[in-house]
Amino acid sequence: GKGRAESLITSVYKSTGIILDPCTAVSFGSVQDYRAKKGEINPTLLLWDHSPVKYLPAVQRATGLSKTEIENRLMIV
Repeated sequence: GKGRAESLITSVYKSTGIILDPCTAVSFGSVQDYRAKKGEINPTLLLWDHSPVKYLPAVQRATGLSKTEIENRLMIV
């Protein structure tokens, strides 16, 4: 089955349309864990420098999108 990173990629993609790479997904999951444990919801900024394309097989499994669909959805800022 899916690991935690892929499950988080799926969840975030389905709820927001944002495609995370596995490293960022794990960081996001850590923020969720902290919030659940502490009951705090402070503003949080996550920055990432990896493209989801770098981890294409995992991102494709998590989103169900093709390489072209993933590339077309990426926003470079």
